[in-house]
Amino acid sequence: MPYPGVFKPIKKGNFRVSPFQVNKQWSINNASYSSSGYTLQQAVFRKGITPIGTTTLSTYGQNYGTAGTVQHISNFYGADNDPINTYDQSFQHVIWHSVNHKYYKFPYDPANNLGASNRNTIEKRLFLSASNFTIPYFKVGESIKPGSLKVTDTSNDFILNDDRKGNLRDSLITSQSFATASNLVGYWGFNEEFKKFKYNYGYHSKDIVFESNAYEVDVKSQVENTGFFPGIKTTGGFASASGIQAVFDGSSYIKTDAYKALNFDKDDEFAISFWYMGNISQSISSSNANSLITKRGVNDKLVLNKKTRKREVVEEDRTLTRYPFDIEVLNQDAGVTENGKIRFRRSDGVITYSSASATQFTGSQFHIVAQKSGSYLELWVDGTREIKSLDSVPGEVLNYSKLMFGSMNRNLHNALSGSVDEVRIYNYGLSETAIKSLANNHFLSGSAYQTSVAGNVFYKSGQVVISSPMPKYQKALGQGGNDTNAIWGVDYKGTHTIYENEVLVEVPAGHSNVSMNPTALQRANTDRLKKEFTGSLTPYITTIGLYNNDAQLLAIGKLAQPIAKRSDVDMNFIVRWDY
Repeated sequence: MPYPGVFKPIKKGNFRVSPFQVNKQWSINNASYSSSGYTLQQAVFRKGITPIGTTTLSTYGQNYGTAGTVQHISNFYGADNDPINTYDQSFQHVIWHSVNHKYYKFPYDPANNLGASNRNTIEKRLFLSASNFTIPYFKVGESIKPGSLKVTDTSNDFILNDDRKGNLRDSLITSQSFATASNLVGYWGFNEEFKKFKYNYGYHSKDIVFESNAYEVDVKSQVENTGFFPGIKTTGGFASASGIQAVFDGSSYIKTDAYKALNFDKDDEFAISFWYMGNISQSISSSNANSLITKRGVNDKLVLNKKTRKREVVEEDRTLTRYPFDIEVLNQDAGVTENGKIRFRRSDGVITYSSASATQFTGSQFHIVAQKSGSYLELWVDGTREIKSLDSVPGEVLNYSKLMFGSMNRNLHNALSGSVDEVRIYNYGLSETAIKSLANNHFLSGSAYQTSVAGNVFYKSGQVVISSPMPKYQKALGQGGNDTNAIWGVDYKGTHTIYENEVLVEVPAGHSNVSMNPTALQRANTDRLKKEFTGSLTPYITTIGLYNNDAQLLAIGKLAQPIAKRSDVDMNFIVRWDY
């Protein structure tokens, strides 16, 4: 008689779990995000900054005064109050610091430790305002699928695409035309200086850190009485200040030590790119020119300390006759045909190359490139070459003078009244394409900051942060749905891990071929079948159940059609389920 048992142990090796990932597409827009569990919060650095989404934002950082005179302080300080988000009553400056601490704070950066970002591939810059979009966990899963997120904001004219590295890139900004970043040996952008002030902007005298690819340690510049205020204006259909610029008023300078990478000899190629704005009439006119960027006025000198009898290094103000570059602006004493022009010079101490731009700078902002490319010295204004001359200086031009912005030396000789921004020094000659890219500050496609990154996506936490010096991103994603002009959408894929479970159920011949109905047994608590079930009746299998050791049902599988249970052959079934 066949064995009537209905339970068969599962062998240890007959169970397998196979995990695999699936992605679910999600789309949300300005009309439905809040009701769907998403959160949008605007953030500003601190009290006194005009709240995002208010009608007064349009005047933010745009008051330049007349005739190019940069107006300071009163035009840029907001009211000393808490900027409150207009749709959820949250404090915008609290949100900013929370985002900064979690994802951006340097050198302590929890996001790197939590796997939320990769410092080798992500470009993180948190400007003084940001839009923070949070995706709920159950619509993220384990993470946002890298490369899947897209932000479309038609009210602010931009589309941002996730580059799989945590960066949100604007396709209108073409990175193919950028100058080669690996050749950048000095960069002063000033866009981090807002963190030093009680209000939006101001003056200070202390050290700042500039970015450079040439050094393994941070290189500091000393700032003296320099103002930091809204920077270069965008061009095109929307004119507004972008970033932060350094402002000199005749009593200011920025001084950087004479690092080797900035000290070019007579055969070295180099390029100096910067934005300049100032008046023809200078407050200091001891000569007919005022210093913009120079390397000829401050040196270290070794002297004997008479008290300690030890040698020590002190700074000395000098006017060297040998220098690799000297860039200045001609002032009112240069005459009506020359004043306002930029002059580019270099000298070996005997022969001096000197050439002035064709353009006279009369208070508007201009982009300047002074460079040595091959054997030629060139001066470019707003992406157009105005001077190209063979380098006529035969001797060595290298010196160990310190790099100065805004003054010849610490004694304010030929000190400047005006502003500079986005100062970049390269150790090669720039192409026309790269120069035009540096000179482009169009409000849609501007590449003056040499990046197409307008924000970041942190995949595992479901956070999207949009922040950039460019004005078009400063009202990104509208104002929490209360802005009737806001039209935007976010599309992405959530990543979910599915576990496929597979059990091989082995049913030997003569086993498990009876009904589980207890009425088929001769009596309770026995496994002997009644006589009418012991004949030639062939049972059919319709259901397979998986039980634990306590006979508790864990999973049940229904067959699409009954299968005859034969008593002369072994039978195998595979039960699969996902979760």
